[in-house]
Amino acid sequence: MASSARSKLRQHPATLPPAGRSGPIRPAAEGSVAEPASTVPITRTASLLASVRTLGSAVAWLSGSLAGIGAIFYAFGYLITLANLDLLGVDLLVFRYDPTTYIHRGSDFLLLSVIIVTKAWGPAFVVAVLGFLGSQMPRVRDARLWATQPFCRIGEHPDLWKAVAYLAILALFARELLWAHSAFQEDMAASGVLYPTAGSGVTESRVREWILTGKQGQLYDHYAAFVGQQAVIGALLLAAWGLTRAWRWRVLLTAPFALGSALALAWLPLEYGKLVLSNKFSQVLVRFEQPTVATSQPPATMYLLNRTDTDFVLWAADQRKIVWVPARTVTSAELSASRSLSEIIQSSGGAGR
Repeated sequence: MASSARSKLRQHPATLPPAGRSGPIRPAAEGSVAEPASTVPITRTASLLASVRTLGSAVAWLSGSLAGIGAIFYAFGYLITLANLDLLGVDLLVFRYDPTTYIHRGSDFLLLSVIIVTKAWGPAFVVAVLGFLGSQMPRVRDARLWATQPFCRIGEHPDLWKAVAYLAILALFARELLWAHSAFQEDMAASGVLYPTAGSGVTESRVREWILTGKQGQLYDHYAAFVGQQAVIGALLLAAWGLTRAWRWRVLLTAPFALGSALALAWLPLEYGKLVLSNKFSQVLVRFEQPTVATSQPPATMYLLNRTDTDFVLWAADQRKIVWVPARTVTSAELSASRSLSEIIQSSGGAGR
């Protein structure tokens, strides 16, 4: 018996407990490879690399999102600048703006528009949410209002009433879009405010009159009303999309709403450039290297419209004309506080309004 036990120990030496431990250790299977000592460090390194890759993907996605948002701001800012320069009566080729200028104007436009929509539709949204939550109460649902007269008769022909509702929404949408287009055309007619109207063929408009007289409150209210109208157009688009949810020709039936809403959205930055974007200019005193004409009269009052590395674009308020001055001919330029366009017109006598 003792010899057989010793032979078993010789055949399976791994069953002996190592020094400092108690209990048997299971023998390793034949042909198996022992686990290396560096398994845990390798696993931690792989996990760290996976975390780094995830973080890199998140940073790349965030960078792409920020680039897309910046492109949207830039596009809106460019449209705003086009409308504002048309209001002033100058060409975009004369002015050169930094890309951050367009992004800044686009972000201000979106922020102001969101604030206006929130103020106008915030209470209605709260009432709608409270009404929906109230309709989900057990007592209200058990009342079964739609099972009583005359609602039960209406419920017998759901397709007919949906078609009637769609036509009503389409009529309201067409009316709002036509009104918005009429107001947009009238506002876009305001242009050339830096130049006199006498004999220039410039079309008179209420927007031009508000700008020249400094009625900023009316300009803001007019823009707020236009934004509210665009919000109504967007709400009608959502209503049409939800109403036709189960219809076969859903995309075709909502296409007019989508196209009209996109067109109305493109009008908003142009309206902002005409109505809201501030028209303030700094008074500037320019000294030249070699004056071409020696005169004892004081220099004309000039206002800085734009400044680049190569030139100045100035506006002579008394003469109501734009002057382009190369920067190489200027020795110094003294800037004063900015003044609004209405203040400049009134201080210069308002001739040729």
